[in-house]
Amino acid sequence: MAKSFLNLKILMVFPDDLTSDIAREYGLIIDKEKFDQLLAKQQQSGREQSNFSADSENTFELAAQSEFVGYDTLSSHSRVVDLLIGNNSVDAITSGTEAGIVLDQTPFYAESGGQVGDKGF
Repeated sequence: MAKSFLNLKILMVFPDDLTSDIAREYGLIIDKEKFDQLLAKQQQSGREQSNFSADSENTFELAAQSEFVGYDTLSSHSRVVDLLIGNNSVDAITSGTEAGIVLDQTPFYAESGGQVGDKGF
C-alpha cells in the first residue's frame, strides 16, 4: 500500500490528505513508516540522477542579452545581435560551422537541467 501511495504522490501529484481520506473510506491502512522510507529512497535517487555541474572552462559572458517573450507569444520577429563560434564573438559564420546566435528577443526557453535545446535544421 505504501508503494501505491508513493506512486500517487510522485507520478500523479495526488495530494496526500486526499489519498489518506480515500484509503480510510475503503478501510485501507497506509504504512506511513514504509512510505517515508520509500519516499526518502526516491528523493535520494532523484538527487543522484540530477547531479550535474557546469564546465567552468566553457562559461563566458555574452556581449548582448535576449529578452524572453515566450510567455506572451510562440513566435517573434527578432534581430541577430551576436554570432558565436565556441566562446568567441564573430562577424560571420559559414555553412557547416557549428555556431550560436544571440537574438534580441526569443520565444525559445533556454535549456538547463537535462532539457534539450533547439538544434536547428
